[in-house]
Amino acid sequence: MTSSLRRSFDGPRRRYSRKVRSPIRAAWLGLGLPMALFAATAMPPAPADFALAGDAERGRTVFVESCVLCHGPSGDGQSRMAATMQPKPANLIDPALAAKRSDWEVYLLVRDGGEVYGRSAKMFPWKPMLTDQEIRDVTAYVRTLTP
Repeated sequence: MTSSLRRSFDGPRRRYSRKVRSPIRAAWLGLGLPMALFAATAMPPAPADFALAGDAERGRTVFVESCVLCHGPSGDGQSRMAATMQPKPANLIDPALAAKRSDWEVYLLVRDGGEVYGRSAKMFPWKPMLTDQEIRDVTAYVRTLTP
């Protein structure tokens, strides 16, 4: 088939540029995307009746079975697997990091994973694999790691 016949079947060839061509698209890129990112990172406030009620001793067992691979035995984020990960796992023994997060926020990050709240997608949700009490227990244990 000749190129002129091919063009008649395929229609006219168009060149597309990367320029924003509509005010709606400009508004989406200018305002919508940052708002979508903000919505993904906002953590819901803790319910008034939230009490962690976790057992740190039982949480240590869960931590060893589920969290050590990435966060390391001491929780400092320096495991062998962490050396290959980008971004690196959180340093759970860092007092500055611990001061930024409430029990509720740590609970949510363990339960729902990091990506939901604009953190690392490498921190996946444990809700499908752990019971709610196990998540509360491991959260209580993580809170004891900070000196």
